[in-house]
Order: sequence, then C-alpha cells, then structure tokens
Amino acid sequence: MNNRLFLSILTTIMLITLASCEDYVDVEIPGQQKKIVAFCFISPQDTMLRAVVYQSVPLFDSILSYDQNTSITNAMVKLSDGINTVQIPFNDFESKYVISANAFPITAGTTYTLTVEVAGLQTVTAETTVPVQTPHFSYTNLVQTTSVNQGSGELTPAYNFEVKWNDYPNEANFYGLNVFHQYTYIGGGIGESSAYPVYNNYINDNGIDGNEISHSASADSWFSTPEQDSLFQNAFVFYLLNCSEDYYRYHRSVANGAGGSDPFSEPTIVYTNINNGLGCFGSFNGSVVAIEY
Repeated sequence: MNNRLFLSILTTIMLITLASCEDYVDVEIPGQQKKIVAFCFISPQDTMLRAVVYQSVPLFDSILSYDQNTSITNAMVKLSDGINTVQIPFNDFESKYVISANAFPITAGTTYTLTVEVAGLQTVTAETTVPVQTPHFSYTNLVQTTSVNQGSGELTPAYNFEVKWNDYPNEANFYGLNVFHQYTYIGGGIGESSAYPVYNNYINDNGIDGNEISHSASADSWFSTPEQDSLFQNAFVFYLLNCSEDYYRYHRSVANGAGGSDPFSEPTIVYTNINNGLGCFGSFNGSVVAIEY
C-alpha cells in the first residue's frame, strides 16, 4: 500500500471516529440576578450632588433595543457622613437623582456612604473618603499649531499643551487630568458658552512620590478651519483632580476597555466598588485653570 493511499484511509477513519464520538448534552445555565447599577461622584467643589441608578441586564437576558431604558426612577438614594443623612430625590428634567450641595455640603477628609434601595432588588452600599489635599497646577502652557485634515488636505487648528503639578509626598495619590474646549460664539455678539471634552488621563504617583509631575499631550479644536475658529471666543479648560482610589480605578478600567474599532482588543472588566451591585461611588478634590487663545 503506498503512502498516499494509507494517509487517505487514515484520515477517513479519524473523521468517522470523531463523528461517532459526538454526543449532545443539555446544560442548564443558571440564571443571573438583576442588580442595581449606581454611579455617584462627589467633591467639595460641587454645587449639585448627582447620582444615576440603573438596573443591570443579565448576560442571557433578551438584548435591549435602542429605545429600551434600564434607568430606575423610584429608588431611595441616600448619602450619609456617619452623622447626617440626606435623601436625594429623582429629577425628571435631568433623569438623575439631584440635590443642591448646600443641603449636604461635601467636606475634604470625610468618609461618605451611599445607599440605594429599590423594591425587588438587593440594597447596595458603597463608601468613599474625599481626598484632603486640593491639587494646583505649578505650570501650564498652550501652543497653537496646525495639522492636515486627512479628508480635505486642508490645514486645521491643533494645540499642544504641557502642565505640571507637585505630588504630595509620603502618601499614595491618584490624579485625573481632564481638558475641555470651551467656546462662545461672537460672530453676532457674545452668546452662551458651551464646552466639550478633548482629553482625559488618570495618573498615579508610583515611583514619583513627592516629585513634580509633568504631562504633555495634544488636543484638537472643535473647528475644522481657522476661519470657523475665529468666530468664537475660545479657551481650553484644565481640571486637575486629586481622586479617591475607587474613582481612579473605575475611570482607568473604562479607559483601558475602550478598544475602539480593534476587533482583536481584549475585553476588560470594569472596576466596581458597589457592594451587592455594580457601578462606582468615588470622590475627588480639584482645581481648574482656563487658558484663552
């Protein structure tokens, strides 16, 4: 028997054997309990306290359509500092739970507890301690440049920025750097200002404790041409946040999970500190600097 015929017969036998060994087993997948999903971030600089509450969608539940809403509007949302407690009512206009910070001021160094109760679902809780230190920039610089629009080939406004701040020594610190483009239309008189995010990053002080932290990046303008840019009064607004670790870990996990259009990006588990539920309750202490251009 020649080798080619032998390989052909061997392959056929293997396929028949594999097919005959195939069996079907019914496996009952355990159901998943629906959970409360809550998000609330607090700061001494707040003028309003806000929380959002949803209901989780278990893995094997029916897929949501675009017009389905998992928002919960009848929850009892409470915030406590261990002595005083406030209930945050639902605001129909914002579709969030909202209360003025004047009714419950947030103070640095204080530990707060968030409690969310919903009929039929397990009550959830979480804690956060507001960072004591308020960070401030020691240096800010913004340089206007241009970049080439890949579609039209035209020059478009672009900006490079560099910021620095001093880390607080002998303690673990977590920082958030958020940059917004704020613009006001002046073509027919000064109008209402708007803003949109152009950059964010979350940094810890591992290996640089007590040193100056320097960070640089680029940010694109909202406008596609210099002519459009000239019709607005513009500024880049820089927010520097000294974050609780929970705030930092949640936002880092969200950023790491943003795979974009890459089909080979690995899934990332989003951080949660909500006991018996999902979401995040965090805090920060921050400052802001605006640079007009």
